[in-house]
Amino acid sequence: MTGRDTTAMLPPELVLRFFRGWTFEELQSALAVSTRWRAIALNHPSYWRSIRFRAQSDNAVRLSLLRIERTYGRSFSLTCFRSHGSLAQLLAAVTKHLNHIVGLIMFVDDAQHDAVFDVLRQPAPKLESLHLEFRPIAPDLEVPIVPSDLFSQHAPVLRKVRLYGVRLVEPLAVFALVSEVFVHAHLQVDFVPCAFTHFPSVKRLRFSQCTNLSQSQHAPLSFWTALDMITLSGGPPEILSSAICDLPLCAVHTVVLQPGLSHIDIVSSHLHGALDLSFVSDHQFNDVGTFVLDFRERSTRRSRQFAEHWRHLDLTIPLSTPHGLIALNIADRLVSLSISADILPGACVLLPPLPNVVEVAFLFHHWGFSGAHPAQPLIVPKLRSLKLQGHEDLPRVSRSFLWSMSLLALTSYVPPLTVVVEQAVVDNYSRDNEPIEFFLRL
Repeated sequence: MTGRDTTAMLPPELVLRFFRGWTFEELQSALAVSTRWRAIALNHPSYWRSIRFRAQSDNAVRLSLLRIERTYGRSFSLTCFRSHGSLAQLLAAVTKHLNHIVGLIMFVDDAQHDAVFDVLRQPAPKLESLHLEFRPIAPDLEVPIVPSDLFSQHAPVLRKVRLYGVRLVEPLAVFALVSEVFVHAHLQVDFVPCAFTHFPSVKRLRFSQCTNLSQSQHAPLSFWTALDMITLSGGPPEILSSAICDLPLCAVHTVVLQPGLSHIDIVSSHLHGALDLSFVSDHQFNDVGTFVLDFRERSTRRSRQFAEHWRHLDLTIPLSTPHGLIALNIADRLVSLSISADILPGACVLLPPLPNVVEVAFLFHHWGFSGAHPAQPLIVPKLRSLKLQGHEDLPRVSRSFLWSMSLLALTSYVPPLTVVVEQAVVDNYSRDNEPIEFFLRL
């Protein structure tokens, strides 16, 4: 060992507490400190619980195989990226440890599907999540077909399935209890499995780049009513429009469309009575340009969500409809509104007058915000309450900024407002010593 262990005199439980929350990359630097640290690092959950097999080099392959061996019969998740030279080693490891794998993700070329499915014919008693993604490498290759004896029809706790570039010819017993399904269509064919036939217990269903949903998804109304969520993403706009018209989406509790701004009016009409609207930025995958509109039925919490990218909108030209992004009959039913502070200027441009909104919240997320002020205010004549919702990791914001931002974003209401500040948005030690009375002027 190199280095010096300055924790040798500390009790073991205190040293173990020091390692809590460490990532695999951080643990690698601890392996060479001392024999004690090496033993702790090799037994740390971050070292063996979630393993990524990526054949970037021979050393990377050996390290992944070593980590798999050090699971010692404990349950772990395995992510395998396409690898030609090391495929045999990878499949041998899966064969040996499939009894203990709880989550399996495989990204491989479709030419390798025979070898992959040969391995996946043995039982997987602990498998909870399966992701199979076969990438086409030649247009003339046949689309892989999932074999009928997948996992020897024994994967009793399998609940999540994601399929990319494969076909399902017959219902499989291992999919009978699956509750979450993601289907991405193959680039060469438009075959889409019928969810009701192949996944009768599904609760959360997502179709991506699927072009024949209207023809493939035949199911009784009870199936759609039992769904918690359905997501339709990608594909030509006309295909999405056809699916919206032909499928009984009005029966589903939550519907998500991406992109979906052109369908707001018709899909939001599924909801009844008073509505709550969230207009929030979506920073998953570090994509700062995506936002989501979430309409919720106040009485039942049924939801209709529409995701879009700012690059698809030009805020310098008038919108296609004179009333803005939302039809007036929908806008009239909104009673509360939440907006991410980092997209507030754009949101104010897109939203029409909101005559019945009584509650507004500005959300300051952990990724921060630009500090830009709205150039066009929201018309909210019945507004009575304003909430400033912060985040514990967000830098503090001065009271004068919050006041000016709120003043420029809201108009037509009768003051005063009830202002609620949550999770320490306001800087209590502002150098300007701004009084809280700023908010009394809203």
